[in-house]
Amino acid sequence: KEVKKTGYKVKIDTNGTLPEKLIACGADYIAMDIKTVPQKYSLLGGAGIDPSIEDKIKQSINLVMKNISEYEFRTTLVPGIIDYEDMKYISNLVKGCRKYTLNRFNPGNTLDSEWESVSPFSEEEYSVFLDIIKKTVPSAAVRGF
Repeated sequence: KEVKKTGYKVKIDTNGTLPEKLIACGADYIAMDIKTVPQKYSLLGGAGIDPSIEDKIKQSINLVMKNISEYEFRTTLVPGIIDYEDMKYISNLVKGCRKYTLNRFNPGNTLDSEWESVSPFSEEEYSVFLDIIKKTVPSAAVRGF
């Protein structure tokens, strides 16, 4: 809110786990990562999985779509974290959103060195993911190729 008072526009990048803070921050643009299906969030690291993560992510998606004029949802496609069935689930969560981007996973410089040896999905596999999301978000695109 203080930054907005100076006349600057504010963009927030979020994972959507704090829906109660999203609208209150007054951002002009919100970019929300949807990493995978909530049941797989424990694969992302950390101490475990918050049992309410699914509700929080759904709430954040709904808040963003209803209250923010400029936004995007995005998923970085990481083998082992997301698959085609997960993308179908996610596509239903964001049905009707204005902007959805699939990002290419780049294993080069990761916080956890085990991910550096994971090969990204092929261009053909990205096409399948894109076809899935385009059924509910026709404007969806792939970034990173």
